[in-house]
Amino acid sequence: MLRFLMMGTVLVVLLYVGATFGFPYYQYVMMQWAAEEAADVGVAKVKAMMKGPWREEVVVGQVKADVTPLMQDRADQVRLALPASRVRVSLEPDLLRIGTSWEAEARLAGYAYRFHFRVEGKRIFVR
Repeated sequence: MLRFLMMGTVLVVLLYVGATFGFPYYQYVMMQWAAEEAADVGVAKVKAMMKGPWREEVVVGQVKADVTPLMQDRADQVRLALPASRVRVSLEPDLLRIGTSWEAEARLAGYAYRFHFRVEGKRIFVR
């Protein structure tokens, strides 16, 4: 009986530690998907705006205005506070990059570990 209780206790502790340290990685994977989705939305917007007489700064601003709420909504779904200033949009000659970075902390009794994450979605397009 004691052996069964010890194995149960070890199992519960391992599950707790795994969940505590696994959740930031879950956030990372979900935000990577969000960055890829935002890149898809962004490249469609860039292609549509490039048909007009808009300057590159205006295009980047409009793409950022469109993808920032999407990224923030996905961040809220995984309990991540993402300010609008952390969403980055850059337009290179044939490449659109949309990304963000954040920090997460895993806390156990008497121990805290800080994770630094960065995700980026890239799309190639022809002007």
